[in-house]
Amino acid sequence: MWPSPRAPGSAVSARLRSGQGGCGIAVAKSPWHQEKSSDAPSQAIRDFGVKLKLNPVRYLLQGKRVVLVDDSIVRGTTSRKIVRMVRQAGAREIHLRISCPPTISPCFYGVDTPTRSELIASNHNVEEIRRFVEADSVGYLSIGSLRKAVADDEKHEYCYACYTGDYPTELVNIEELIAARQKRK
Repeated sequence: MWPSPRAPGSAVSARLRSGQGGCGIAVAKSPWHQEKSSDAPSQAIRDFGVKLKLNPVRYLLQGKRVVLVDDSIVRGTTSRKIVRMVRQAGAREIHLRISCPPTISPCFYGVDTPTRSELIASNHNVEEIRRFVEADSVGYLSIGSLRKAVADDEKHEYCYACYTGDYPTELVNIEELIAARQKRK
């Protein structure tokens, strides 16, 4: 796996030793497979994508406490698949750390996210998400920490709508517009 820039900080904050078996070494990721599995159109394709790009290295995981670091949890199904793979490879504990706040709202500004009903954090609290993904713990970056990380804690120049539900523009409900237009015909 290519080392994640998020992994060393997570290892330090979790008071874990870096090195072999830590910081992204225990799960091999194919360098040519760059697509996000959460973007695939069906669950079967998403599951296959996870198996294709991730291969747990059993002798590095056996009996270890593992911190998995990911950029987001969208539906939760990919995270659960990864946690199960690492647990089946012999990890004693699995702690999932997410380098952004929970995604609770769809993005209408260019990022292809599912509807609110499909977003796990929109409908479940952190403990319910932890149980669903079958991890020993789940932790997210807070909005405040994200703003601080991108030096936007005072200016608020970035959009955080997918994490807060507060959109910077008024949203248009396309279905309502189509229905109103059809009534006029």
